[in-house]
Order: sequence, then structure tokens, then C-alpha cells
Amino acid sequence: MAAVRRVEGEEGKEAISLIKDGKLDRPVVLVGFIEGWPARKWTPFSLAQGPLAEVTTSFRFGARGSQEVTRENDCFFKSLSFRDFFLWSQEGNGVSKDNAALDKITRSLGGRSKGAYWGYADYKRFHELFRGFPQNGESFVDWSSVGVDTTGYVHSNFWYGSAGSEAQCHYDTYGYNLVAQLYGEKRWLLFPPGDRKGLMRPTRIPYEESSVFSDLKFKSAGEVPGGMEVVLKPGEVLYVPHYWWHQVEALSDSISVNSWVDLPVPDSFERVKEGIVRLVACNLHTKRLRTTDEMAMRTSKKNHGEEEEEEDNDWINPTEEVRGLAWDMEALSVAMSDCHTVRREKSGRGAPRLLELIKLHQVVKALTHPRVVEAAARQLILDHFGPDIDLPEVESSWGEEAELGGKAARYEGGKEDGASAACEAAESSPSAKRPRA
Repeated sequence: MAAVRRVEGEEGKEAISLIKDGKLDRPVVLVGFIEGWPARKWTPFSLAQGPLAEVTTSFRFGARGSQEVTRENDCFFKSLSFRDFFLWSQEGNGVSKDNAALDKITRSLGGRSKGAYWGYADYKRFHELFRGFPQNGESFVDWSSVGVDTTGYVHSNFWYGSAGSEAQCHYDTYGYNLVAQLYGEKRWLLFPPGDRKGLMRPTRIPYEESSVFSDLKFKSAGEVPGGMEVVLKPGEVLYVPHYWWHQVEALSDSISVNSWVDLPVPDSFERVKEGIVRLVACNLHTKRLRTTDEMAMRTSKKNHGEEEEEEDNDWINPTEEVRGLAWDMEALSVAMSDCHTVRREKSGRGAPRLLELIKLHQVVKALTHPRVVEAAARQLILDHFGPDIDLPEVESSWGEEAELGGKAARYEGGKEDGASAACEAAESSPSAKRPRA
């Protein structure tokens, strides 16, 4: 197990330059680059008594000390003001003398106390949380200090949790991640991309766009070759390269902000993959058409501890919005078109040919290709029966090197060859036509 390297001064500036040029493939901690941010002065108390006092958002609550993976759909969700959450999180610290108010908050959480549970407001978009503030809150931070081009669209996310709050081990399919720690400390376990030794057990359940989870909870970064660990401290910025796995735990009450920085070439192909995953996950979910009243009733029963009929389809994260087949097909079509455009521009072959909306039969055709079914069948059998079962050898005609439109595809672990082949195949397909005027 290796420690994540901390860099500052000229060495830090060199690291920032390498990040911008896409030449740094290991995590690094940047020290001394955000002291001028207005957000650097934030504390739980200052936010709870100031700009976010009456702002209400959804917090999730998980049991402390769990040795098992805590998935988001294992958590209890409750909307609270930041002032109320702060009071709850400070139970026993002598911050509030109003025991009646604290008791009322705890009752609203079904009796969940700070001693037994942690709470987390995670992945809160600045433009929603700080609506009405200058630049929707983006004036509180300045990502240009760590090399991000802020002349275009830059969005920040807010994370505030009590001690013990955690994020399940996962990797992000889009871009690289910059995480600025503003208050408190967080322990990060980081693992290299891929799963060559079968140690990560990747899964898309529960489904969340752009997140590939691990079915395991790691105690140490040393459990996986190449694993790294760091305790991120206030004023530090962690660089998480594209596709790196990470598991996070707050060692104290913690405030951090992050921004995912786009990588247009690999992201364009990842969005096609995400479109396919969304199409399957959301449209096989038989409760996707629940009305608002039905959802409210289900949440009410859950909050009051009432038993409900067990479902075999509760595989979508509570925060993920299910929009319907038509929306998902259009999103996949847009992703296909964007992928095509980026690849044409990268190769210097002139203006792209735009695609019509993808047809459902095209998706069915792709997902039922013998090569895809072969891989899915093997995975299903291994997941259900375990690794000890004997399976037939892979048919040579469906081996790792597949022909797509005459182009060899070797997409693995973020490499671009397969993406290029897939998009070039789409370009040569009869369905690659300009949309009607």
C-alpha cells in the first residue's frame, strides 16, 4: 500500500500542468492552492447559521460501524434544513440548549440519533443549493487555482456529512475528479482502474448514472495491488484520475466540494455505454410508472417502519430519476451523435454526419449479438453459482477481438481504440443518416 503523494509550490504547479495535459495517471494531493477561496472559511456552524440556515435538502442516514457495504438504497432519507441537521449532528456537544428542538428532530428521523447513525448531504449541486447567490454559488470557489479552465461551463458539488458518513467504493465513468477539503478530514482508499485480478467485484446495482460500484467494503488500500490511501485535510485538493476506484469515509464532521472535469474523447464513448445501461436498468424496473402518490405512500411506510412486500426490482438509487423509455432513447441517440462528432473531429475528417434517433430494434440487435450474450450468460452463471462451476471455452469466433464495421475493437479500461471502432462502425452503418429538416 502506498501513500498518496502531497505536492505544493513549484512541484504542485508542475502536477497541475500534467493534470491539464492528461499526463498524470496517479492520484496526488495539491497543497496550498485554495486558501484564497471564500468557501475555505466555511464551517458547519457558519453554514448552519448563515447562507444555508433555512435551506432544506435531502440527507441520507446510515448505521454507524457497519462492516458490510452501505448502499444508498440501504439508507434512510429525510429532508431537513441545514440548521436542523447541524443541531442533530452536534448532539452531546453542548451546542444547543434546546432539548425539545433536538428531540423533535430526532423523532422526525424515526428515533435515529447521532450516536447510532451518521448523516450525509452528498452530491448537492451548487446551482440548486445556492440558487439566488452570485453565480449560483460558484463565486465561493475558484477552480482555476488548480488548473481548470473556468471560461466554459464549470459546475461544483457540495458534500457535508457527520463523522462516519461514507461513500461506497466506486469509480466514475466521466472525467477526472478534483476534491477540495474545506473542513474536517476524510479517509480515501484509492485503487487502480480495472479489475484484472477479480478483486473489485464491479456492479451497476444499485443503478446510478456514471457510477460503477464495488460489491465490497475495503478495510485497507493494501487489499488490492496498487492501492493507495490518504487522509485529506482542510485546504487540500485531491486529484482522482479517470476510472480510479475510491472509497471514502469522514473521520470527523466534514465539508468538501468537488468538480468533475470533462475528458471529451473518452467521455463521449462512456456516455453511449451509460445510455445503454440506463435503458436496461430503468426500463426493466417494473415500478418505474409509480405515481407521485404511490411513491409518497411507499416512503411513508418505510419511514414508519411498516413492512412492505419485498421487491426484486429495487435496484435504482433513490436519488436517480426514472424518466421513461422515450427520454432514455433520445438520450442514447444524443450520446451516439456526440460520440460520432468527437471522433470525427479528433481524426480530422471534417464535419460529422449526424445520426437519426436510434431505433429500439437497433438496441435489441446490439444487446442480443452472440458476443454480448456469451459474456452476459457467463457473468449471470458466475454471479448465481460462484466461480467453481465449469463453463465451456469461449468460442473463438466471439473472442476478445471483434470486427465492427471492418475495424478491430479493443476497448479495455478506458483505452480509446474500441470507441473509435464503434463510432466509425456507426458512421458506416445504413442508419447513419442526416436528420430530416
